[in-house]
Amino acid sequence: MLTPGIFSHLSPFGKIILLTLIALLSMLALMSLGWILAWLFFDNFLFLLTSLADIKNDQVIELLKYFQVLNQIGLFIIPPLIFAYLDSGNTKSYLRLDIHPGFGVVALSTLMIFAALPLVHWSAGINELMHFPDWMIGLEKWMKKSEEDLQQLTDAFLKTTSTGGFLFNLLMIAVLPAIGEELLFRGVLQRLLYQWFKNKHWAILITAIIFSAMHLQFYGFLPRTILGVMFGYLFVVTKSLWVPILAHFFNNAAAVLAAYLFRKDLLGSHYQEIGQFSEPFWVIGSVITLLLLFLAIHRMSEKQGRIN
Repeated sequence: MLTPGIFSHLSPFGKIILLTLIALLSMLALMSLGWILAWLFFDNFLFLLTSLADIKNDQVIELLKYFQVLNQIGLFIIPPLIFAYLDSGNTKSYLRLDIHPGFGVVALSTLMIFAALPLVHWSAGINELMHFPDWMIGLEKWMKKSEEDLQQLTDAFLKTTSTGGFLFNLLMIAVLPAIGEELLFRGVLQRLLYQWFKNKHWAILITAIIFSAMHLQFYGFLPRTILGVMFGYLFVVTKSLWVPILAHFFNNAAAVLAAYLFRKDLLGSHYQEIGQFSEPFWVIGSVITLLLLFLAIHRMSEKQGRIN
């Protein structure tokens, strides 16, 4: 029987091992159930399985979206909820879901997503300069091919002009990742790494690196790490997991909305260049603005009595 708080006596490293096992078992169980349900509800399921590389096939895309949703729930949402219960017996309090941020904090946190754009785009440019020595050229080609394939799949996911398709993409790309990834990475892993290293800055940085690496997008590693660091500090400053969840949601939702408006011919193709500036002034300004926003959020949180 699973007893509340049964993990509380374990070391942080032991807890991380158990968290990993719970995540793997949860994903395996949900994906197994998902395969059974897919067999029942998807026509020509076996044929679709042999055609997963055909991302121009609408049925294949529907099946891939279905598995993507299951993966988000099984790997990122269920495991931290189970782990928090077994480590503390109070899931909501453990994950800091019982602390609700004020409107001002949410507004400034959302503003940070836009203020970070020049820094994020600049770091993406630095990331794209990554090259390997000749003896690792095979790895570099594989990484570039993986990046291209993933981008094509993302474009196929976003290729919709229907309201229903837009709302499903919003759920799949913005709602579930924002909730699940913040529950797992900031809500649990960052806490465990802080207990291990006794240093919040190392905990935030290592969590952000793992968060970025888990996406397997090698040429987007730096910008995603920067976002992970930002989400980590938002969590530490406000002590509410809702803040990074909402910031994460707005970051992803903006991309989904922009792609939808582009498909509806309501937005030009230049939308992907928003926030791209070649002058160092904009990057420096982005960093300064982020620091000022963090300071404002910290002061707001102190006034609301959320900083111990």
